[in-house]
Amino acid sequence: MHKLRLFFGLVFMVILISACSDSDNDSNNVNFGDAPISTLTSGTIEVITEDQVRYHIFNAGGGAYIVTMVESAIGLTIIDLGPIFLDTLGTELRDYADAINKPMAVVITHAHRDHYGNISAFNDVDYYAESTVADILMTKTDFSSVVSNVNKVSDSQVIGGFTFKFDKISAAETNENGYLYMESTKALFPGDLIYNQAHNYIREYTPLEGGDELTNWINGLNTLKSNFGAYNHVFVGHGGTRTDVATVIDENIAYLTDAQELIKGTKTLTAGGTANTVEDVVDELDTLYPNYADGALKLALPGAFDPDDPGSVWF
Repeated sequence: MHKLRLFFGLVFMVILISACSDSDNDSNNVNFGDAPISTLTSGTIEVITEDQVRYHIFNAGGGAYIVTMVESAIGLTIIDLGPIFLDTLGTELRDYADAINKPMAVVITHAHRDHYGNISAFNDVDYYAESTVADILMTKTDFSSVVSNVNKVSDSQVIGGFTFKFDKISAAETNENGYLYMESTKALFPGDLIYNQAHNYIREYTPLEGGDELTNWINGLNTLKSNFGAYNHVFVGHGGTRTDVATVIDENIAYLTDAQELIKGTKTLTAGGTANTVEDVVDELDTLYPNYADGALKLALPGAFDPDDPGSVWF
């Protein structure tokens, strides 16, 4: 009888400890309080609060530029900084980050100016990037004149209270596209490897030079889908955030496949015939995807950056 009582006593204690452990896990949920009221005149902000993380997604320029802040109990990680030509964006981003009042750091996904334009507003914080992206950033005079060092990450890094894992896809949207992810919250931050209902930036496609960046990009997206398709969130560089990660990746694969086939002449135009100019491709993609945000696609056109700009060399 004494052994039986001891047995049931031990079982009760195990159940009690288990219950207390679950309660402790619940008590570890972070009380983030209210998000600071945004005075962002360059766009809008969406805040997503979960048990251990709060995401602040800045939608600037009508969704053309996205800046994501990842807040933990002890820190704030800002992923990309948007373009300099939205006059007040940098100041507003810094004011918002300061209002959260936690140590902050910045991650830059790739070396395009619409992702690091507002570095001057954050010239006193630590910077991180995938190793090859970090090297490229430091060759950019407008970057290195403001930021003296970028911490190179080739695998994983604890930043702002979370472990981020870093990787890259080469020769895709640009020469080196870094991306990062959080296994603990199942969140993917792919920079410009994934767009959300927006025309992809395909200006750097160079089919006449023997390489095939769109094939590399599509292959990379298939890898992302395999690895992260079941994740909870994807926070992209253009167009905002999605929870149906596999679906948005499939949308990008379909778009890039159409673009590649139009440029290679294996896809017929809606009006008949095949594309012979950059303008033909741009017009057809506008026709095929009429509801997509437009800006990145038009950068392939002649004169996009200056009057003498020849545009993409696809034909």
